[in-house]
Amino acid sequence: MGGSASSGRSRLAGPRLKAAPSRGLVRRPKPQKPEYRHKQAALGGEQVEGRQAVRELLLAERRQVLEVLVADQLAESPAMAEIRNLALERRIPLRRVSERRLEAAARTQAHQGVVAFARPIRPTPLEELCRPGAFLLAVEGVSDPGNLGALVRAAHCAGATGLVI
Repeated sequence: MGGSASSGRSRLAGPRLKAAPSRGLVRRPKPQKPEYRHKQAALGGEQVEGRQAVRELLLAERRQVLEVLVADQLAESPAMAEIRNLALERRIPLRRVSERRLEAAARTQAHQGVVAFARPIRPTPLEELCRPGAFLLAVEGVSDPGNLGALVRAAHCAGATGLVI
């Protein structure tokens, strides 16, 4: 007979299961970060870093903000007071965390002691963007978030109605 002599399984049978003491076979799941993503297509933007960016996210109210992390040693400032007040008004959890915890959560060095988690940006169908009179900016291959932000701001100031990435 073909197959493995030890398990009787073919090599294509799927992931291996490891034996756990007294519980039989169990899958070893990969450790995962908190789930802030939806299963549907999204453009990202689930993590927003920096005082001004988080403030704008809270002011816009265009998507749900799930949580705001603030470094516990961060000095009070008008921007931080506004972020705190906006989070309170919108009933968004605002957690003070250690600088170490914030550094671990941040994806950049430009977090300024504030990181927010939000629902992802939803894409708009191209057909909806291409209505009469539309002014679109099409971007390809821009990988630096700062450069993309500069392009978006310039397009907004020029009166663009949409962005195609």
